[in-house]
Amino acid sequence: MKASELRIGNYVWDDYDGVLIVDSISKDSVRLSNTHQETSGKYSLKQIKPIEIHKDWLLDFGFKKDPNRHYRIYHGRNVPVRLWEISEDDWVCVKSNARVKYVHQLQNLFFALTGEELTIKEKV
Repeated sequence: MKASELRIGNYVWDDYDGVLIVDSISKDSVRLSNTHQETSGKYSLKQIKPIEIHKDWLLDFGFKKDPNRHYRIYHGRNVPVRLWEISEDDWVCVKSNARVKYVHQLQNLFFALTGEELTIKEKV
């Protein structure tokens, strides 16, 4: 992965530690924590991998499926952001026509469109 692709708060994958959250970014490494906010340490950008978007990730972020194969989430201004599955694990944002394949790309796109962070919703 490239440092320029990442933002603080992005979810990434490490083969040993699983899903991790970006805490800080430098030219060739990142500091990551696990999903329980416990610091896991410094990782080379070569160590971490993007996470492919699956429907479970969308549901965990709070997206809802509608009858038109869209997944939709409403943000603070009550305006929907919709994703359409164009092939397995390949998505397009209806509003911007941007294609996304990875969780961090979706998080970055959501922030660009709404000014809000896209995080996993607490299950009640």
